[in-house]
Amino acid sequence: MSSFAGALLATEGASKPSTSIFRRADHEPSGREEIEDINALAGRVQNVGHLMMQFGLVASQRLADALALNGQPVALLGYDGTVMHASPSFEQVVRGALSIKDGRMASWHPDSNQRLGQAVGSATRREMDLSEPCKPIVLPKRNSTRPLIATIIPVVGSARDLLHMVAAVISVVDLNAEAPRPNIAVLQQAFGFSPAEAKLATDIALGKTLVEIAAWSGVSKETLRSRLKSIFSKTATSRQSELALLLSRIPVRI
Repeated sequence: MSSFAGALLATEGASKPSTSIFRRADHEPSGREEIEDINALAGRVQNVGHLMMQFGLVASQRLADALALNGQPVALLGYDGTVMHASPSFEQVVRGALSIKDGRMASWHPDSNQRLGQAVGSATRREMDLSEPCKPIVLPKRNSTRPLIATIIPVVGSARDLLHMVAAVISVVDLNAEAPRPNIAVLQQAFGFSPAEAKLATDIALGKTLVEIAAWSGVSKETLRSRLKSIFSKTATSRQSELALLLSRIPVRI
């Protein structure tokens, strides 16, 4: 029979890199001296392996936090389904909808908890190839009529080079949160808005009516209507709902 000798180099979640030597059946088994040499070699590279895994994990965490800065609360999931890292905004948003204990996410609602578990299990399979689109998961809050909407995205292909040891990314949308305000500077550059038009456009993007904007800003409704007409012309839109949908695609203000 063939023989085997190996050693574990590092452990981080479900990732366990190792070094090993296989000997064919027609070779002699590994002797004591060879085993000692393998152990000595493993001891030298264990610290390096652990350090490299930590560097990879920190890089993944920084990328997740960068996404969160743009208004997208995210968490990183390992191949065992546990939360490896969560942005502060993610931890804040999921309160009342999800609990995280020992790295495991759970919903207080039985049906949602079952769907969440199935989605995490599916997304963290190593053979996942995105053959099917990820379906959003509705996560009710205990004290709110508006739930969270969660999306779990498997990390596949070359994305694994950026997100080391990460099996999937989960992002959430809080329907109770105020809509993000579009970047005014981007609006002015993209459409040639005046400062006053850009301010009005951002208020409309937040779902405010002209009556509300007039009452809050002290600008007459007639002036606001004139500015809105100019905005419609510059954006090739004709209704406030259409304008708001267009502006929702503009990067948010950080």
